[in-house]
Amino acid sequence: RGRSTYDKVTSVETPDDHTVVVTLSEPSPVILNALSSYESQVVPRHIFEGAQIAGHPALNAPIGTGPFKFVEWKKGQYIRLARNADYWDAPKPYLDEMVLQVIPDGGARAAALESGEALMGAFNPVALADISRIEKMPALKVTTDGYGLLAPMFLMEFNLDKKPFDQVKVRQAVAHAIDKNFIVRNIYFGFGKPATGPIASGSRQYTGDVAQYAYDVQAAARLLDEAGYPAGKDGVRFSMTLDTLRDPETLRTAEYIRQALRRVGIQVELRNSDLGTFIRNVYAEYAFDATLNFSNSLSDPSLGVDRFYLSSNISKGTPFVNTSVRIERIDELLRQARVENDAARRTQMFREFQRVVAEELPILNLFEMQFVTVLNDKVRGYDASGEGPYASFKDVWLER
Repeated sequence: RGRSTYDKVTSVETPDDHTVVVTLSEPSPVILNALSSYESQVVPRHIFEGAQIAGHPALNAPIGTGPFKFVEWKKGQYIRLARNADYWDAPKPYLDEMVLQVIPDGGARAAALESGEALMGAFNPVALADISRIEKMPALKVTTDGYGLLAPMFLMEFNLDKKPFDQVKVRQAVAHAIDKNFIVRNIYFGFGKPATGPIASGSRQYTGDVAQYAYDVQAAARLLDEAGYPAGKDGVRFSMTLDTLRDPETLRTAEYIRQALRRVGIQVELRNSDLGTFIRNVYAEYAFDATLNFSNSLSDPSLGVDRFYLSSNISKGTPFVNTSVRIERIDELLRQARVENDAARRTQMFREFQRVVAEELPILNLFEMQFVTVLNDKVRGYDASGEGPYASFKDVWLER
């Protein structure tokens, strides 16, 4: 994302210890929204300048500017951080150390939180089916706050360079065949809301005034007929692969979509992969028909959304960017929005962008996600604002 965010920067100067002057070739309203610890980390020039970045030892022992220092990383077990005594905002941080445990099994994570071995878990640390039970435990509290900056969106990406998804009617048929409300209610236990398009409803640039595709099996079948994919004697119109990651909710969503598409004659082969294999298949080899994935929309569509839609962001081998969307009107709107300083005109550009996406459906946005954080009641000062789990933790302290 940084390549796009900072492509207007021509120079950066620091005339004194408290001033940074950034010179741009064109206006760039997105940059101020990118100046956060999540999006634009500060790294030490004297460590990286002139060095080969790939394989650099500092990547596994990072040097930052925050309230905690890196101490140790036992791969597959934990990361240990210690209080930074030289942190600028003294007397913070209040914690002496933080240990980030790696617990792959959801049941084991739940047991660690219930026993007090772990004091916090973020990004759905326990199965969503268990949340109602966890909420009743006096020593634990559950919140969906803290993810506002991320605005996570669950989406289905199509490979527009491969048949049959090069046809808009096929993509629209898939949208009609999937019941978004069913997914939110029955797989995510209400932690989310159906999406109307690529921009989350909490954004200032959001509009719901776009084409929608209600759950309608007959409409899906009609569109597939019109696209030239009639049902065969066995009821199958065509076969496709669906690439997914292995978290439990995504796997259940993939199973539901396989069943839903089978009702309209689409035979789906599920390919559930580890992260490395998923990235290789989808973003390096483009060897996929469709995927299930989630992305963070972030605080500005130019930061988190247009990476999936702007054709200039197609970059083979770069993960979580555009793979095959080349729609001239989308490019035009997103490029204009990157240099438009008038907020009202910029909002109109993004609203028109949402309308075009809803009609062309290069990506099917299924629902806006709500992640869950589980906290031990001893934890105080946790930042439940926009950054949540990505905040600095400098204000966190433990009640004895």
